[in-house]
Amino acid sequence: MSNPAPGSAPASMHGLVNLAVALPWMILLPIALCYFSPIPFWWAVWITPLWIFLTGRIPERVIPRFTGPIVDSFYKKREESKAWYDIPFELGQSYRVTQKILGDFETLEEGMELTYSHSGSSRYDGYIGFFFTDSNGGEHRWDIREDEDPVVEAQTRFEIKTGEQAADDQLPARS
Repeated sequence: MSNPAPGSAPASMHGLVNLAVALPWMILLPIALCYFSPIPFWWAVWITPLWIFLTGRIPERVIPRFTGPIVDSFYKKREESKAWYDIPFELGQSYRVTQKILGDFETLEEGMELTYSHSGSSRYDGYIGFFFTDSNGGEHRWDIREDEDPVVEAQTRFEIKTGEQAADDQLPARS
């Protein structure tokens, strides 16, 4: 499975919802057809596999188009509401590291450009972790002690990468 887009629910959550929607489509619909129609009910043994064979692409291709945005919206609301700490970053926003950050788990070099993906915390370890991806898809994290203010600390270590900065980065160097 591929990594979900920033702010998107995990693939396992999408799969669970799609399965819950697809099973009634694939199994309950043909059984209900046999039960509520003059067709003998035992025919459901033959009609159900035939129905799955004939309409198998619908659960795979069509259902996720409808359930995907719904799952993502519920996941985003749940993610935003469950954090007990302030989150100084926006999902999917790109940031530039303004100074070298020596962390307990990783070092972020000055000038790195990272896109915020999610956060987490460990009461046991006493850390809050903010997770990012770089342009190559690599994952990076910035951890701070939970007794520090993430908003204040982020202001001194990160800057938002604006549209102009992104456009400047794509221009060829002039000689």
